[in-house]
Amino acid sequence: MKFSRIDKDTVRCIITEEDMKEYGLNFEDFFNDKGKSREFLESIVEQAEKEVGYRVRNGVLAIQIMPLPQNSLAITFSENGSKNFMDIFEHIKDIGEISGEYKSIDINEPVKAQGKSKSKGKSKNQPILNIYKFETLKDVEQYCCSITLDKMFTSKLYKDEKNNTYYLIINKGRLSAEVYDNICDLALEFAVYVSDSSIYVAYCEEHYTCLIKKKAINVMRNIGLGQ
Repeated sequence: MKFSRIDKDTVRCIITEEDMKEYGLNFEDFFNDKGKSREFLESIVEQAEKEVGYRVRNGVLAIQIMPLPQNSLAITFSENGSKNFMDIFEHIKDIGEISGEYKSIDINEPVKAQGKSKSKGKSKNQPILNIYKFETLKDVEQYCCSITLDKMFTSKLYKDEKNNTYYLIINKGRLSAEVYDNICDLALEFAVYVSDSSIYVAYCEEHYTCLIKKKAINVMRNIGLGQ
């Protein structure tokens, strides 16, 4: 593990796959076993005191987790609530925390994180996208059929074979901000928001099966309407 002090309230830790194995945890377990993940993160916070003199004063920590190449992780934690990190414990299995939106959490009493990313706040060179998790393929189909706009949607559909769930990646593409926000709001009636990070797209590509590579919304809508 490599610790670095960002400021008086914030520490970042780079953790390799080998580091996780020393704690009996692998990369997949980290996102699927909430109990093990919590114990591991709490041990990291304790280790930060030894390495860089970081002490938790009020028991409330905001934590951000970002995956890195070769199954490594960058974990940043802070007592500064203004950093607006997300609750990583409540939705750790969905890796919903790997996104641009975060909320503060209490390490003793996790709170449920809500939210979705809109089409604002991205840099010009960063594609605007949102990722949603559907419990069934039927849910995906119903969502796609509920979109009545006659447009082509830049989208991909992946399947998590292990958990039998589906991930729909929706890119803004050439859609107007209003149209894009509307279809993203609609998705929440059928699915759970996961992330707006291109890093998570790479995770999907590596770990999930791609069912529809292009225009997934249009394809699924045509299937649902029998076209």
